[in-house]
This record gives sequence, C-alpha cells and structure tokens, in this order.
Amino acid sequence: MVDLWAPWCGPCKTLGPILDKVIAELGDRVVLAKINVDENPQASQMFRVQSIPAVFALVDRQVVNSFMGAQPEAKVAEFVRGLLPPDESERLEALVAAGDEPSLRAALQIDAAHEGARVALAKLVLADGRTDEALCADRGPVEANLEVRHVRAVAASRRCAGHRRHRGRARLAARDRVKNDDEAHRAVSRTARTARS
Repeated sequence: MVDLWAPWCGPCKTLGPILDKVIAELGDRVVLAKINVDENPQASQMFRVQSIPAVFALVDRQVVNSFMGAQPEAKVAEFVRGLLPPDESERLEALVAAGDEPSLRAALQIDAAHEGARVALAKLVLADGRTDEALCADRGPVEANLEVRHVRAVAASRRCAGHRRHRGRARLAARDRVKNDDEAHRAVSRTARTARS
C-alpha cells in the first residue's frame, strides 16, 4: 500500500496512525509505504493525485484499489482485508461464521481488527459469565456500531452488578463511559434494571 500525505494536511494526520495500526495488526502480509508529496511531487504526478491523503493498494506494481480522504478505522481495516489472498480471506470468514470460541480466537489471530470476530467473541464470553474478558475482547473502534456499544454496556453493567457494595457508584461509572451515547446509555439502564430483579 502507498499512502500519499503531507505534514500540513490535517486529514493525513488522522489517517496515518489508523493505517499504521491496521497494517501492524496484519504483520508482514501487507507493506505500507508513506510518501510525503511535498518532498516527492513526482509521486503525486505518477498516481495522478489531486487531493490527499490518498491511499493506493498495489499488487505486482498495478493499482488494484484506492481511496482518498480520512476514513474510520473499520473502513480502513475492511479495505486492507480486501487485499489479503482470497484463501486467507475466505478462511477468516469461515472461522467467524463457525462462531465457537476457538474459531473466533483463530480469526482474531489472522486479523485482530475484525469487528465481527471481536463482537462475537465478546458476546460468547459474556454469555459464559466472563465479564472482564468480554470487555477486553471487544476493544477496538466503537464508531456507529450499536451491537458493539450494546455488548460493552451489558458487560460494564454486569461487572457493576457483581460488586453489590459499590453497585451505585459502579453503575454511575458505567453510565459515565457511555453518557454521550444515548443508545448504549439505555442499554446500561435496561441491564441494570434486569440485574436488580
């Protein structure tokens, strides 16, 4: 992958760390080259770039996909996953579809940022009563995914319910974590009411 950027570009500063993280999670399967267009204007001309940041995926020196502008982590991860060899991508989806704990953990070994595997594993361990593990399993971008926010709210609420002495304070702490998130806030309240009954 090639990331065309410049130090003065605000969206480039946002996208750069996201690209680094997603690429690092895939190990050596995808290589990222960052090119400062101010220092290398010929790169802009070669890729016919009119706006930055611009990211190009290359296979055998041919552009196979690209995007421009800052993107959320989930979109970047999806873009990069699309570059994986078909057999590996298919294996990843088969592991997630299997839905059991060993398969989900194997899927996360292939792609630690796979949102479906993270959410499914968090739900699985939460159902098994491993609240702290559920909170850890679902670390990653929240963005607009209601399912991710719900799992986090339920796990936080159950963790709070397990500590009767501190239930009030812990529930407030869980609410504070999601206070700007109306959907997740309602999920915490529903779960807290269920835990009391």
